[in-house]
Amino acid sequence: MHRSSRPFSDSDFTVSMNIGSVEEVTIDQLVEKGAEIAERNEVAKKEESPFGTRYVIDGIFKAADGRDFQVRTVWFIDNESQIPHFITAYPKKGK
Repeated sequence: MHRSSRPFSDSDFTVSMNIGSVEEVTIDQLVEKGAEIAERNEVAKKEESPFGTRYVIDGIFKAADGRDFQVRTVWFIDNESQIPHFITAYPKKGK
């Protein structure tokens, strides 16, 4: 889907991540931080399906107050386009 065909912009929304404190970021910022994590870290888990491949990548999310938090990101690459799609990010529990 082309960005221009969407009825809203990703920057119209904010996401509150409860990572020790509430961190508000736009969807665009969350995807950008997720992409940085994906580029800098190894794949923790890979699952193939008839539709494509799901990747789980763990990394560090730096909060606005300077603290670091372990975060898990999830990506999906479908068989048709081979373009990575950001699915979600959430605080990783444990070590």
